[in-house]
Amino acid sequence: MYEKEYLAILMAVNHWRHYLLQAKFVIHTDHQSLTHLNEQRLHTAWQQKVFAHLQGLQYRIHYRKGTKNGAANTMSRHSHLAQLLAISSVKHQWLNEVVSSYQSDPVAVDLLARLAVSADSVPPFSLSQGIIRHKNRV
Repeated sequence: MYEKEYLAILMAVNHWRHYLLQAKFVIHTDHQSLTHLNEQRLHTAWQQKVFAHLQGLQYRIHYRKGTKNGAANTMSRHSHLAQLLAISSVKHQWLNEVVSSYQSDPVAVDLLARLAVSADSVPPFSLSQGIIRHKNRV
């Protein structure tokens, strides 16, 4: 069971690695033995190999008792499933800067006004979520 939980952590870390490299993050688990992962001796070649995937990341493993850990074993805890259904999206800071720059650009102000009246009034420009696009590109 320990190896399965460890493997689940590694699969999640590998999948989200490009985001996790940016800052510290917390791994929540309902297996208390995993909280001592950094202190354990690595006896097998498999353990050494997979532990190398976690090196260089700034993480902390936090134990939370299984009944209080809504994220653990979601498929077996159907009552918590509705709370966990969420969609995450990333909004880049540079997009906010682009939108705020529209106010000082007379061409952008004109395009925004025309596109607000009719979405297809200025081909190949379009307006999507407040962002002017040219041929569907920012």
